[in-house]
Amino acid sequence: MRASSACVYESGKYAAAIKSGWRCQPNAAYRFVIEVDLYALLDCNATLGHLVLHKPKLAWRLIQQVCFTAITTMSWLPALAVSDQLLLVLRLSTLPELPGYVFSCVADFPALNAEPRFLLVTGAVCRVSMLEKYTQSACFCCPTRDCMRNSCRCIRLHIAGASEADITSALVEDVSCRVLGDKLTVSLIPVKALQMAFNTSWRHQAIIVILRDELCEGIQMGLEYTVVGIPMYELSEGTSQAQISITVEANNIFPVVLKIQKSISELPPHMMEMYHACKYSPWAFTATLAYSFGALMPLAPAGTYHRLKLAMLLSLVNMCNADGPNIGRHSALDILAVGQDVSALRQLMIYGGSFAPRCILHCMTGDLCGTTKKDGTSIFVDGGNLALAKGGVCMVGNLACLKKDQIDKLQQSIETGQITLSTSSSEGTQNISWPLGCSMWTCQSTHCQKPKGSAKVHHSDIPLIRPLEEVLCISRALIQSVALFIATDPSTLESEDYLAELLAVHILSAATGCETEVAFTDCDFKTLLLVASQVHPVVSDEARNLIKAFYLASRTVRVSAVYGTDVVKSALDTMMLVAMAHSKLSLRNEVTVEDATMAILLYEESLVSRLGYSVLSHIPTPHFRGRDIGAYIGKEVYL
Repeated sequence: MRASSACVYESGKYAAAIKSGWRCQPNAAYRFVIEVDLYALLDCNATLGHLVLHKPKLAWRLIQQVCFTAITTMSWLPALAVSDQLLLVLRLSTLPELPGYVFSCVADFPALNAEPRFLLVTGAVCRVSMLEKYTQSACFCCPTRDCMRNSCRCIRLHIAGASEADITSALVEDVSCRVLGDKLTVSLIPVKALQMAFNTSWRHQAIIVILRDELCEGIQMGLEYTVVGIPMYELSEGTSQAQISITVEANNIFPVVLKIQKSISELPPHMMEMYHACKYSPWAFTATLAYSFGALMPLAPAGTYHRLKLAMLLSLVNMCNADGPNIGRHSALDILAVGQDVSALRQLMIYGGSFAPRCILHCMTGDLCGTTKKDGTSIFVDGGNLALAKGGVCMVGNLACLKKDQIDKLQQSIETGQITLSTSSSEGTQNISWPLGCSMWTCQSTHCQKPKGSAKVHHSDIPLIRPLEEVLCISRALIQSVALFIATDPSTLESEDYLAELLAVHILSAATGCETEVAFTDCDFKTLLLVASQVHPVVSDEARNLIKAFYLASRTVRVSAVYGTDVVKSALDTMMLVAMAHSKLSLRNEVTVEDATMAILLYEESLVSRLGYSVLSHIPTPHFRGRDIGAYIGKEVYL
């Protein structure tokens, strides 16, 4: 057993601590955390289990008396005089997932006049307070020295569901016996409010949860948690009418981990047939998926924005596999799409974000990285859209609409993988940070250009295209920090004419009522992403060596006298992540050389779009080139 400061003792290995000669203090409060397996308790004693569920205060008193009798009988604590010296915490492992115990909004909570009982709430953390202190236990005595009851002191313990308000009493507190504990206030919002499919006119009220002591550790902004707690109702008199504030006193909290098991055999029959038909080429199946993805969109019919659609599928297949507290930047693929038609890029990204487990659409009035606010004596941190999109996609939108400080914070968050905020208090200024666990999708118009200046000198013997890094109103550091830089404007006149023809045919077909047949539906893609996220490929030595060789050669060849090498250090991890995502999307258990080749191709096209030249004499192809699409993705899909 570990003894804490002042008069409270934490329960651990109790018997070993007693045998080691633990000194007991008079008027001390002893804290014990008792883990309760509710299902085992109900099987053993249904009456006691029912009492713990529906009358927790009465059950707490009963168990306190039982523990007091056992301890005094065994003479474990000689200084234990009254049962109020035992501060018991009944830590429930779970609750029955029944309608009477599971609640998702405050409106469904039990009535105010009902006796407080345990309930189960689930939501994502959207607001966190700074760590505070509360009175865990206190000792009071009579101020009169000649009082006959001066030796009998009153011990006040904080139990779940009790108020923290000061009690007016004639007794005087013995400050030397006061024990403080940690307290954290968080706000939970239903996860369906963070999913794009549920972003309607409905408004969701956050549930305020109070965490104490060891439950305050490891709380992450944006992560989904399940809380076992007791609701508390406080009536406050306002200026016009009385208001009722509802908070939940947490008894236990644990992160939600979604375990959705899907196998390849659960794919739709027509998708499984296409999967077997595309085995003649290691790239045919993923090319087919990118060709069919968003084929019914008005501005992005089949065959257009092929590279961007493929990049979104690769990013989605990585984020669909993120679960629980392990969500992080290790599986995130950020995308920056550049083109003339920003509205089409934005709509296509919104469509792709609807397949993510969680998608946040950033607007100008919203906050991107979060803010700190002072509410009374407490300081609260409100999570921004980057934090709320944890485990999913944050659709930032057009970078030209963001302010300079927002772009700087976005760049810092992407580079460090941390969201950092500064807060000021009486103790000074301190930084608060939490991990960034989402993929960032954004777009930029090529019409937003920098002022004309000196152009960068390129290799004259290498085919040149328009270098976007020099003309865009984006910092070079932000462009380099993004994993995939996708240019969507056609690079040749032939491709531009063919793209215009595809768009015209698609728009006219939709206007005349002609239905466009698609190979796969949205439901098919959702099933595929769930199946592909369960694949955990192993990187082969050949694929790893190929990516490393290309990385080293690119850093050596692409050298600038002004900026040094144009290939950043994170390029190696980016290409490795793209290769693994392509292998998962291809439903392969091994990252092969073909997957590494696709990763190198996508990164090479990103470099060419940024710098304007290619050492491999390669020109990016954002759309399917030529009219013989069947030669690229297979005759079955094209027909």
